[in-house]
Amino acid sequence: MSDTKIRKQMHADGLGEVSRELYVQFLYRIVQEFQYRETFLGLFSPLKYLISANYQKFRDRVFQAEFHSGFVFSSENFGGTSKTSHFPVGFILWNLSAAVCRPPSAVSLDILNSSAQKIGVKTVKSVNRNDFLSRWIKRPRGTKIFPPFGSALTIKSGNVDTRNRIADGFLASLMCPGNELQNQQQTAFLSGPQASAGALSVTPDNFEQAVVVFAARRIPKDTWVNHVDQFLRPNQELSPQFIADCAVWSLFDNKNQTVALRNVVYQDQVYQVVNHFFPFMQTGNVAQRSDRIDPGVPAKYPVAPAIACAPGFHTFVANWLAKQTLSAEAQAVLGTAREIHQLFFAHWDALPRAEFKIETHDAGWYQIRLALSKAELGTDLFAELKDRHEQLKEKILPQLYHYGILNVPIQLF
Repeated sequence: MSDTKIRKQMHADGLGEVSRELYVQFLYRIVQEFQYRETFLGLFSPLKYLISANYQKFRDRVFQAEFHSGFVFSSENFGGTSKTSHFPVGFILWNLSAAVCRPPSAVSLDILNSSAQKIGVKTVKSVNRNDFLSRWIKRPRGTKIFPPFGSALTIKSGNVDTRNRIADGFLASLMCPGNELQNQQQTAFLSGPQASAGALSVTPDNFEQAVVVFAARRIPKDTWVNHVDQFLRPNQELSPQFIADCAVWSLFDNKNQTVALRNVVYQDQVYQVVNHFFPFMQTGNVAQRSDRIDPGVPAKYPVAPAIACAPGFHTFVANWLAKQTLSAEAQAVLGTAREIHQLFFAHWDALPRAEFKIETHDAGWYQIRLALSKAELGTDLFAELKDRHEQLKEKILPQLYHYGILNVPIQLF
């Protein structure tokens, strides 16, 4: 249906994959035929042509107009749209006359509810893809083979497009496809490379960026109004406390799915998966029980750094946290989390360890919380952690706007 003469001409102009979109073909033709005349264009459409990275060339080379006015409403007002993933649809009036032609930048649109009542104002920015948050984080080159993860505990080796490489100094994998808020649920930390596209290696060099990206993608509430908003690179240097807040919040979000696994077989090699995100120094219950929990651990694991389970060994994250000046909210989260970890080790023998592949002292948060939940232990502590985790989230959220990582807040009436 989209294989038209206009599409061929757009391809010839180097506009790429956006030429497949029929409404973009119409825009292309309208601009070709009506620009430089006294013309207004009224357009009902999604907002992709204003904000998506794939439309960068189209904005820069073709669609140059002056914003006149407009509004947005939810896609749920159309039949045949998803019932679970609504997005904003705009009606925008553009002036195409030669005297005012320039690429669109920021526009303010009225927000209408399903009864066509104005309930707020949304600012939509057309931002160059180089300013996206996905371009801000360092992406080290993967050079070593490691078992690819399909989920927290599952190794997935059957993909045609194999993603089984990690970078030197690997700590975890950050799954972060796309750069829009709609990809929020596709954000996670894993203890190996993600089996499909959209992940990067977290190393000591980009760890602080990784926890900021994770928190920024996970914390905002995904609504139809902001569903396709882009995450942006910070507009100023981030404070150490903000980074530490993001790190602590990220460690205890449910999408932190880092784990520790023993004797993982992949391509006829045996790997030991280390949880570099274990957050506490080996003191108290952890140190006392580490020899019993994990006897005879080899001095070195293939690919992963050396690890010893005698008291005194500390993971990367435990060492990093020990050097930070933490906010009161972050300390409160860590305090409750420490009690949960102590409960985990105190009930080691009563836990369904085999179900969650728990064999080592450095079990991941994913393994710990599920094992305790299955054993019906720590209900009050988990409720307390949820409250404190939410308080830390409320502290971080306005700073995401302050640093320009999130778009201008929506003004609701």
